[in-house]
Amino acid sequence: MKQGFLILAHGSRAKEAETTLSRVVEKMRKVMGSEFVEKANMELSGPDIFEGIENLVQKGVSQVVVVPMFLFEGHHIQHDIPRLIQEAEEKFSQIDIKMARHIDADDRLVQILVDRAREALN
Repeated sequence: MKQGFLILAHGSRAKEAETTLSRVVEKMRKVMGSEFVEKANMELSGPDIFEGIENLVQKGVSQVVVVPMFLFEGHHIQHDIPRLIQEAEEKFSQIDIKMARHIDADDRLVQILVDRAREALN
């Protein structure tokens, strides 16, 4: 089974947001040792979730893990993304789609904030 990963961000009109998302995708490809990592956005910019999944399907994946790049368990995490995944499963019936957990208050995130705070003091 060939697995693919879809990093799903909120989306933004700011060019910097697109650049950052692309950098995250490239870094995840290296860490995962997989070329099957794509990006998508919920709104304001593309590609959308269906285009992101389509990009992975065209590369021959049979399982997609949607990885939300969201801190909070808000409306998108609780409702919108599960609904879109269900629609995608109907559209792409040949593949299995799963959703990873959102970022939440992970200790690794706290460490990044601590590091940034300390950098500002130096």
